[in-house]
Amino acid sequence: MPQETLGAILAALRAVGALSRNAGEGLLLVFGEAPKRPLSRTAGEGGERSEPGEGVATSSILGCSCAMMPAVTTEFARDLRRTSSDAEIRLWAHLRARRLAGYRFRRQHPIGPFIVDFACTEQRLVVEADGSPHSENAADERRTQWLESQGWRVLRFWNNDILANTEGVIEAILVALGA
Repeated sequence: MPQETLGAILAALRAVGALSRNAGEGLLLVFGEAPKRPLSRTAGEGGERSEPGEGVATSSILGCSCAMMPAVTTEFARDLRRTSSDAEIRLWAHLRARRLAGYRFRRQHPIGPFIVDFACTEQRLVVEADGSPHSENAADERRTQWLESQGWRVLRFWNNDILANTEGVIEAILVALGA
């Protein structure tokens, strides 16, 4: 794939908020045919690799097929889980293991081209913990619009509100869940 095409795709991902401004420099996206990879541990002896192109996701935002996008998104979500902010850690302590009125939340959960901080898939509710880099961020606005267009409700809380008024934040989430 020509370098300028890859650059245009990365720019489009940044424009819709799927990648941060500096992300993508270290990412290798393989478009078209799926790369040959070693079998997974669960494939077992004699396990088959999928045929080239099988499992290739098509991005409705970009209109391209990206063979590695799900793997890149999942790995990026894992990295985000390892580097959570203090506010995310505190909020997760209340949301994890069905502690909040029995609702199951997922942390750093991929939805389409985005990774949200917390998601209750049963109620289609996204909870975002935002720090100062998110103040008046146009990419966050586009991201919220896209998530809402897909049927998700989005709640945003500032990190300092989560840390200073955790019970109030939990109460607001419960109201949004209808609990």
